[in-house]
Parts: sequence; structure tokens; C-alpha cells
Amino acid sequence: MAVQPNSQLSIVMPTYNRADFLDYSLSVHVPLAAKHSIQIFVFDNASTDSTSLVVEKWQSKYQFVHYFRNSKNIGAEANFELALKTPETDYVWLLGDTYEIGESLLLHVMTQLDEGLDHILVNVGDEVKLIPSKMYKDHEQVLTELFWLATCLSCHVFSRRLVKAAEFDRYQNSYFVHAGIFFDYIAKRDFRVLWVADYSVARVRSVGGAEKVTWMNKFFEVWVAARSNLIMSLPVTYSLNAKLSAIRAIEANGARFSVKRALMLRAEGILHTRRFWEYSQFLDLLCSRYVYWACYFISYLPVPLTRMSKQVYQRTCAYFRRD
Repeated sequence: MAVQPNSQLSIVMPTYNRADFLDYSLSVHVPLAAKHSIQIFVFDNASTDSTSLVVEKWQSKYQFVHYFRNSKNIGAEANFELALKTPETDYVWLLGDTYEIGESLLLHVMTQLDEGLDHILVNVGDEVKLIPSKMYKDHEQVLTELFWLATCLSCHVFSRRLVKAAEFDRYQNSYFVHAGIFFDYIAKRDFRVLWVADYSVARVRSVGGAEKVTWMNKFFEVWVAARSNLIMSLPVTYSLNAKLSAIRAIEANGARFSVKRALMLRAEGILHTRRFWEYSQFLDLLCSRYVYWACYFISYLPVPLTRMSKQVYQRTCAYFRRD
């Protein structure tokens, strides 16, 4: 008798030119998925590396690895949309190829799939430490407490009904279409969203010498401007105070943009005077007045000086951790 795929949960992996990371991810997730007959869907956005060969290797080992390759690069967010819409399971876990689901987390999520939830949000890298697991029914509370986390692709387990109701077009080219459709959905109806604080998706930062490419060089474009614009574009059922609170939470536990972060960005050459003025209206939303003007003065500091300060700070922290 043929094994039937799990009807409740599937995992979708959008990918582009990260064959090494994808190979590692499948090596972790195929054995885990096979225990529960969970389907894995790989959505290749026209990679030019060995991605197709990696997938073929894992398809030969597990019948429920499916491969979709776009004939041309359609953009990351359009690829996310295809990934979410393709499976017919009750829930779809949107998993980046540089993240790892542990077995305890998977088992915990699977125990919740009969509860009729609209969505599940799971911790990432154990970064959210101050908000215990809970069931959310208030859309503004989700926005103010968990927006920063929700920008991460891999914390989302989407219900089929959310995906069917999603207004993808409204949030395309926002950098955060996955977060946009989620917050849009919960703003317009009664809902139940489970927040899982006690289990985390792990970040995979390097594989075989290959380092994960981050958006740090686009910090102001993505994490300051695009993120703020997305929040302000959410439905008017979110109050202005809730939106501003979400904008100001620049880290997972709600911390605001700080002088320390400004110094770090200057040390990397990411913050400079022209960029400060280019994004000043957004920094005005993010920062206290003190930090705003500190950023302005820091943008003039010599980069070597801030790099030296960063190194001294890191060595001091390492010394005290050692003791």
C-alpha cells in the first residue's frame, strides 16, 4: 500500500543560488519530514548554480520532495507567493533555506494542527525572551509585540484559509510580503494565532565555508524604510499608536534604535551623513530625539575610529564573558 502524504502540514522552501545551504537544509529536513510523511516543496527562482542537482539527489531518497523551477527570476516575493499557494495541505510552513526546524519544534507544532488556528508564529534563534507562549486574538497586540519577529520568513506556519484570503498584490515589493499578508488578514476578522516562545527555528549562518548573505548593507533601505512603510500601509483598523510602537521596536524584544547600533553601522561604513539625511524622516520615527541627533554626529565620525571602538567593545565583552 502506497504511503500517503501528510494532509495537515507541508514545508515550502523558496531558494535562489544557495545550493550548499539548500543541500544542508534538505539533509536535515528530509529525515525529519519522512517520519511524518510531510511533503517538502522547493521553489527555485531560476538558480544558475547546482540547485537542481541537489534537489534531484534528495528526490531519489524521499518521494515527497517536489521541485518547481521558474524559467526566469520572478523576484523573491512572487516566488514566496507561488510557494504558499501550491500545497493543498491545511498548513504550510514557509522555511528559508538558511533556517533549521528541530524535531521538538516540529512535534509541538503538529500537536496544534487540529485546533483550527488561523496561524502559528514560532520563535527564531530564541530571540524573543520576554513574551511567553500565548494565544493571540487581538491584532494590535500581535503587531506591537511580534512585528519584528514576523519579518522573519521562517517563523510563519500559514493556514490554508489565510493563504486563500491573502492580498499578495497589495504587499508585493515591500520586502516583507509574508508579514504583510499575515497582518492584513488578522486586521479584518476574528482570528486565533498561536505564539510559540519555547521552541525556536535555528539560524544557519554558514555551510562548508559559505557564509549567509544578509541585508546588513541594505539596513536603512530594508530595516528602516521598507519596514516602516509596510507598517504604515497596514489597514486602518490598526491605530497610529500601535503602528508607531511596532516601528520603534527595532529588535525582537522591542528595543529601540540605539547609539550603540549607530556606532556599529558607522564602523561598517553603512551609516554616513548622506544616508542619514536620506532616511532622516524614518529615523525620526524610530529614535528618541537624543539618539536621532547622536546618529547625525556619529555619521561624521571617522570610520577607523568607530571600528577601533567596536573592537575594544567586543574584546571587553569577551573578557568579561570569559570570567
